[in-house]
Amino acid sequence: MNKFDYIIIGAGCSGLSLLYEMNKNNILQNKTCAIFDKRKNFNKDKIWSYWNVFEHSFNDCLIDKWNKISIRYNSEEIILDCNNFEYHSIDSGKFYNKVLDNVSSNKNISFFLDHSIDKISESNNEVIVQTKNQSFYTNLVFDSSLEDNNTKEVH
Repeated sequence: MNKFDYIIIGAGCSGLSLLYEMNKNNILQNKTCAIFDKRKNFNKDKIWSYWNVFEHSFNDCLIDKWNKISIRYNSEEIILDCNNFEYHSIDSGKFYNKVLDNVSSNKNISFFLDHSIDKISESNNEVIVQTKNQSFYTNLVFDSSLEDNNTKEVH
């Protein structure tokens, strides 16, 4: 039976950040975790940018950061200081490498790449995650996948 303590759907920034922190904090020392994603491999495919409000584990993946913002309207320009909440950009390739290096020795973690999730349901206090050919069982699912069919991936 394909039973896991945790299932993470989506191996992007959210899902892999969760996996990284769970592994780093020894939550997966005696627990199993499955990660599902449609992707076939991890290549640099995007840049994530955000306002840095909280400390995190991925500063070594930064490719740039800004502490000033320029707002222009017609011929006017306003410069805003944002030292307390810098704007950061993370390279996905560096991020993927860091996470995969961190979890590579943990035999309790299983990646299921090139797997789309067809259905998530509950039965008898258990969550069932169904793919095309298999069913997986858990008590806790984190779903960070996009379900918006209007979202376009850039290749």
